[in-house]
Amino acid sequence: MGRRGGLGLSAAFRSGVASTQHEGIGPFYWHGVRRTAESSEKGYERLVLPGTLEQAHRRALRSLAAAAGLSCETFGPKACRRITLALPAECSCCVNALSFAADACLTASELRNALEEAFGLQPLTDEDIT
Repeated sequence: MGRRGGLGLSAAFRSGVASTQHEGIGPFYWHGVRRTAESSEKGYERLVLPGTLEQAHRRALRSLAAAAGLSCETFGPKACRRITLALPAECSCCVNALSFAADACLTASELRNALEEAFGLQPLTDEDIT
């Protein structure tokens, strides 16, 4: 029997291989300001937001996602449609998501903190999200 290739499942968990797949998004411009992003310290690759967001927050999040290269999807019933922001190429070995309850009421400050925690987006202000 011949030697097996080095690209099997065990190869993905060798030192350094899996960690290189968890890269964030690069720098981008949004509202005329250069923004940066870093990989989440907790390994988050998605942010699942409640269906109670104000319309202004939803618009800002869609615009931010488009500028940053994040995917932005909505799901759920029309009366309580939730938003998911995610890295463009999520790692299949990790499904870590920062998720809020469907009926949670988030302020602009809480949204900003969630974006910073999930994607390391800097600089962001509360005014950027409204």
